[in-house]
Amino acid sequence: MPTQNDLQDNAKSAIDEKRGPDLLASHYIPMPATFRFDLCGKRFDAAIRSHKDGGAELVVRGTLGRIPFSAESAEARRHVQSLVDAAQLIEDTKVSVDKSQVVFARRIMSFKSKPPPSYVAAGTAVMAISLKPLCEAMERRLKVVENASADTPEDNQAVN
Repeated sequence: MPTQNDLQDNAKSAIDEKRGPDLLASHYIPMPATFRFDLCGKRFDAAIRSHKDGGAELVVRGTLGRIPFSAESAEARRHVQSLVDAAQLIEDTKVSVDKSQVVFARRIMSFKSKPPPSYVAAGTAVMAISLKPLCEAMERRLKVVENASADTPEDNQAVN
């Protein structure tokens, strides 16, 4: 049975040290392509498509949550809406709200040529990580709604 060291040695000998990065960059992803992943408990979709000029565009779009209705918590609605407004200042990021009051964040990365899968994975990771603070801020704002709805007058009287 091969040991971990044997497997590593075989992998090293299979890839010429000088050609390693070139080998990773020599394969291309068929386009258009889509995939999905979770970050901070939120679903993200990614898509890459080619351009007529030979380049490509990678789009990452995530569902961050729903703006609460005023009846649920007017204060939480203001907090989440202010976060959405402030997110408009994040470079290369578009934050939008649909008719159902669902908040989406979208980032786009362009490539001058058709990228290999490793570039697509790296680009997706960079964009997703840059959206993490926004995801976490939305999560904190939405917890205000949950905590506010959990605090009913009956609960407050029981504590007093």
